[in-house]
Amino acid sequence: MAMAAGLFLEAKDHRRARECAQEALRMAGPRWAGQGRMYALLVEAEAADGRFDRATDAALRLLELDPLGIDARWALVKCYALRGLLDQAWQALSTGGQGQPLDPRSSDETALWVMLGARFSADPHFTGRALALTQRWRDDSDLVGKVLANLHWRAVQPALFLSENRTGSSSAPPPPRTWSASPTAPSFGPSRSGPRTIPSRTSPKNCAVHMRMPRSSTAGPPLANCPLA
Repeated sequence: MAMAAGLFLEAKDHRRARECAQEALRMAGPRWAGQGRMYALLVEAEAADGRFDRATDAALRLLELDPLGIDARWALVKCYALRGLLDQAWQALSTGGQGQPLDPRSSDETALWVMLGARFSADPHFTGRALALTQRWRDDSDLVGKVLANLHWRAVQPALFLSENRTGSSSAPPPPRTWSASPTAPSFGPSRSGPRTIPSRTSPKNCAVHMRMPRSSTAGPPLANCPLA
C-alpha cells in the first residue's frame, strides 16, 4: 500500500494516493516506522486537492512524530498560511526556532518568512536579517520586490499599529500579502528546483513534505509563490 500510495502521488492521482496512504497506516499500526513517510504524502495529496484543513491535520501528526523535524515544521507553517491563519503560522515558525523563526531554505520560504515577520516579529534587527536572507537569492527579482514591499510596510507603520495587528485589529490598512499558493511553486523541502521524491528511508526525520498548490484567491499585491510544491 505504501508503494502504491507513492506511485499514485507521482501520477497525480491524489485521491488514490490518499486512500492508499490511509490504508497503509491502518494496516501497519502505530509503531510502524514508515508513518512519517505516509503523513508527508498525505500532506501533499490533501493540499493538492485544496483540502488544506486535512493537510494541516497530517502536518500536525507528522510534527508529533518528529518534533525537531524542520521539514515537518515548515509543512505546518505553510498549511496555516494557506488557510490564512497567519498568527498560527508565525507561532509554528518561531516555536521551532525556540523563540526565533526558523531560517528559510528557499526563495519561497524567504518570502513567507518575511511576510510573517513583518507582521509579528518584535526583533529590532528584523529588517537587517530579512535583507541578509534575501541576499541568498539576490538574482530573484520577484522575491526582492516582495521582500521590499513588506519591509516598507513595516517601516511606515506606527509601533502601536504593529501591536494591534498582532491581536487581529483592523484599524489600518493591512500589510501586503507577498506569498501565495501556485501550481508551479517549489517544494516544501529546501530545494527550489521542484518536488523531490519521498525519501525511501522510513524514519520520519527523512520525510520531507512536498506539494503543489492551487493559486490563492487572496486579493492584494502578488506574493512569493507558495512553497508547497
